[in-house]
Amino acid sequence: MVRNLQYNVIFTADLAEINSLDVLLPTGRRLTGSLLGLAYFDGNDSVLIAEPKSTVGQIAGAAGTELVFQDAFTDFLVDVQYVVERDRFAQNLILRQRPPNPVELGLSESAVLVVLTEFTEAPPIQKIARLADARFPGIADEVLSLGSMEFAPGRGVSIGSAASAPSQKIRHSWETFEGGRQCLVEQIPWKELEPMLRHLPPVNAAAAQRWKEKRIQQQAKARKSVLPERRMARVKDVKNEQMLAVNTTMPSLHSTRGYLLDFELVVAATNMTFSGDKTYYVTGPFNLAGTNRLESCVIKFAPTNGAKLNILGSLICDTAAHRPALLTARDDHDAGEAIGSAPLSGYYATNALVFANGGSDLRNVRISHAYTGVAYENASGSEHTNMHVQFVNCLRGITGGSSQTVRLRDVLMSSV
Repeated sequence: MVRNLQYNVIFTADLAEINSLDVLLPTGRRLTGSLLGLAYFDGNDSVLIAEPKSTVGQIAGAAGTELVFQDAFTDFLVDVQYVVERDRFAQNLILRQRPPNPVELGLSESAVLVVLTEFTEAPPIQKIARLADARFPGIADEVLSLGSMEFAPGRGVSIGSAASAPSQKIRHSWETFEGGRQCLVEQIPWKELEPMLRHLPPVNAAAAQRWKEKRIQQQAKARKSVLPERRMARVKDVKNEQMLAVNTTMPSLHSTRGYLLDFELVVAATNMTFSGDKTYYVTGPFNLAGTNRLESCVIKFAPTNGAKLNILGSLICDTAAHRPALLTARDDHDAGEAIGSAPLSGYYATNALVFANGGSDLRNVRISHAYTGVAYENASGSEHTNMHVQFVNCLRGITGGSSQTVRLRDVLMSSV
């Protein structure tokens, strides 16, 4: 159990138990569920390729903020990692072997690899469809909000010896399956994924044969019928109850070759307005969902704790050329209200602004003393405009932008 954050979370010791994950949201509502498995979806067809098996977790990480289940799936090697931080909660699946090519299972190369997580209790889910990716029509991608927390855009990334490879966007949707079962569905197209898996070892011949037999047995079940039978709750034997092991010296899971698929549930403010003529202080990662407005204000960032603004929704700039918004350092005493009396030194914001959902239109903004002014993440194919924007005394002005359109119009970069 993890308490005293902006949310609380309870884990079972065994990953394969029903409702192995129980999150108490800041609103007091619960998000309770279980990791169900990996599958391929191909139109209305589907094949379940692996499920969690009985595995006891270990508390890991130098600060004890990780829960690790090693070799946690049937059929091929997959590690599962949960990471708990002050403002976010992450579930990571790390593939250590190549899953089968969907063509070998009678599907097409247009199939998508899917991570299925079932929730038996959840607050009302607010769903907003994201702009469809023309390269992969028919793949649902939604902004999913629980009110006080929101599913951040996911990504798939190679770790270990192939860590320099580009990341791939994971599409999220919330779907109802047979029997009214509610699932978070995370999808990544096989065509994007396959090149990233070539550095992983193949499964052995016995596993490959099991997949072929499984394919014959399932006969490409209809998509809404793919879920395994719901596991039944067991009567706990308190005397012999399994306990989580503690191993804070465990080597990082990211040091070994693998491919990581994540979801992050982040604490988020919704529809926030940064009012003109006010000074705001950002002390760490701050997540903004919904439609947010930036007026002619001053926003100051701490030099520690990864201070940044994560724009999970949209940001509308109600600024003007003669009244820009100023994003600067905590110790910049020439702007806005003074915070403390420390002298100005070095860089402060990790990323002053991070755009993680779709396009952006940044106007009449001055960003200074940041490691990175603006970062574009997980928004392939989207368009971004920077107009009348100044980057001053920053280590980097703009980062990201792969497979995106970034327009610069009357942009100043000085000492960057």
